[in-house]
Amino acid sequence: MTVTRNDAATALHDVDSARRHSLTLFKYGLAGPYLLLWGVLWIVAGAVGAGLAALALGLFHLTPAHVPLMVPVLGGGALILGGLWMRSAR
Repeated sequence: MTVTRNDAATALHDVDSARRHSLTLFKYGLAGPYLLLWGVLWIVAGAVGAGLAALALGLFHLTPAHVPLMVPVLGGGALILGGLWMRSAR
């Protein structure tokens, strides 16, 4: 059985295509956990932001002009408390 030049070129092209596909899947496997973590962080940040906005509205329902000022203050307090909590967990 002889292999023609075209058959050899096709086989080499198929091997290279499979190699590139395998490398792409391997990179997806490496990036997958980070992408999941990023998605979870976005969900948590959205929930915390909504909770802080609801808390600010609940605390200052009589004076809604102060609500835009209180959300960053409450968020900053939450960040400070979270940092202290992480530091004490070590």
